[in-house]
Amino acid sequence: MPFRFPLQPVLRLRKSLERREELRLNIIRQELARLRLQMEELKDSEASAANALSRTLAQGARAAELHFYLACAAERARHREQLADRIAEIEKLREAQQLAFYRARQEREVVETVHGRSLAAYQRQQIRREQQQLDDLFLQRMTKTTAE
Repeated sequence: MPFRFPLQPVLRLRKSLERREELRLNIIRQELARLRLQMEELKDSEASAANALSRTLAQGARAAELHFYLACAAERARHREQLADRIAEIEKLREAQQLAFYRARQEREVVETVHGRSLAAYQRQQIRREQQQLDDLFLQRMTKTTAE
């Protein structure tokens, strides 16, 4: 008789739930990486704009150019604040999802542990049955040879 684990549907469900939580976590991590890359690009943009301003000021700048630079700098600062807020928000979401993933993993591991123990008990029982059959066969042969 082959081994049948009565909680196999539960194990499949736990694996599925763990995989779903892991996929959600990966999506959040990708979003976080994308936002951090945007932040780095924005910092690079700010640095190049500051260099351009210093070159423009060294050559003599018009008031309109300075106003344009200040407007652009204010917009970059606003965008940086928005990115920082979004990164903080996504980071909190990542932490919560990380916990959900760990819980799903632990729940799956519990069912897998029960599966492993059940399988080991089944295998021990199978070995005992086989040994009992061998012992019975040996005794039958022994009684047959002593009867002759």
